[in-house]
Amino acid sequence: MGKKSKAQTGGKSSKIKEIEAQAELKRIDRNGKLWSIGLRMFGAVVSTGLVMLGTYKSVEVLAGQTTVANVVVSFGIKLVITISAAVALIFGAGGTAYGYQQRKLRHDTIESWSKHKSLLETQVDPDRLSSGLTPQGRTNPEDKI
Repeated sequence: MGKKSKAQTGGKSSKIKEIEAQAELKRIDRNGKLWSIGLRMFGAVVSTGLVMLGTYKSVEVLAGQTTVANVVVSFGIKLVITISAAVALIFGAGGTAYGYQQRKLRHDTIESWSKHKSLLETQVDPDRLSSGLTPQGRTNPEDKI
């Protein structure tokens, strides 16, 4: 009387029922996430469409007319292009200068380590031959083609 048969419990153990319940919760969670993502994307598309429609309508109203808005917009575009070019030039020159400084630092570091390294290598193996690199770690000028 204490134990029920599998036919009485629906034929499934409690462990299987628990796993199925967890799987169902995961499916529900996944579907909720998909709906959430879908709604956000839909909102972004609708918002973008409304901004584009508003821009189109405002340009359509001003079409064919010379206005202060045209002058301001063209001046603003030229100013933005000029500023963009200046910023690009500054970042490009700054990046190049940074690269050269890092290269110099690397060569100086290698040069400061090379004396100690060669001393240790000769202590380990006195017959050791040099690699032929310069003290800065550059290729030997005689090896260049």
